[in-house]
Amino acid sequence: MHTVLEADEKRLTQYLLGELQEEDREAVERQYFDDDDSFEKLNALEEELIRDYLRGDMPPDMRGKFEERYLTNPPLRKKVEEARSLMQILAKEQPEVAAPVTISAAQRRTSGLSWFQANWLRWAVPAAGIACLVFAIWTGRQYVDSRNQVARLERELAGRPSRPPIVVSFLLSPGLLRGEGAKQRQLSIPSGAATVRLELEFPGAKRFARYRGVLTTVDGREASSGEITGAGTPDTLVMTVDAAALATDDYLLKLQGLSSSGTYEDLESYSFGLTKQ
Repeated sequence: MHTVLEADEKRLTQYLLGELQEEDREAVERQYFDDDDSFEKLNALEEELIRDYLRGDMPPDMRGKFEERYLTNPPLRKKVEEARSLMQILAKEQPEVAAPVTISAAQRRTSGLSWFQANWLRWAVPAAGIACLVFAIWTGRQYVDSRNQVARLERELAGRPSRPPIVVSFLLSPGLLRGEGAKQRQLSIPSGAATVRLELEFPGAKRFARYRGVLTTVDGREASSGEITGAGTPDTLVMTVDAAALATDDYLLKLQGLSSSGTYEDLESYSFGLTKQ
């Protein structure tokens, strides 16, 4: 029976180190991956190999094969690093008075217990500390994952085309209000508007090379001023105003043209009331 166990262990060790031919490897996988008990024994042997490597108990010839197999394969290397971290933690947490529980390799093989499972009593005392550490690591990973998701969403939003700014247009006719019964043109700017486009009726708009407008409240406070451009028609000019510069009030827009002498002269005036929603 002992000889059978040793032969089986040797075969499984060769499988773990990648030394079996494809046909033998597939036979091991069919036998051990389809049976829970056999699979646990295979895991137990793998953990024992990793523990022997980390503690320096592995024979030199096997050590080279182990490193070639486990340290060059990322998933297998991860197993080695996790086992190394766990052993380091246990070494720090292990009370000096604790006596190790010794279970022979033969007992471990026949019972299906790994080296870590077989020494559970030895680790019972620091178990709570390990659990706290694992929870802290898990919580940290959750936080990192959350931050990564936020960053990903921010990148996605940054890559999306932005909504074009809202522009509202109004057509104004020249002339000041006269008489008590005169009604002033009332304009309403919707919430969220970014730009107000004032289209000014001005027959013969090509008479001057350049135009500018000065927009003030009726009490003389300047709200905006700047160049005025053509609107694509011979009798219309356009003044663009930042909506943030306007408040609910009554306004007067003075249109000026650049004369041949190089000075601006007053041409027309446009009055209107404005309400912001």
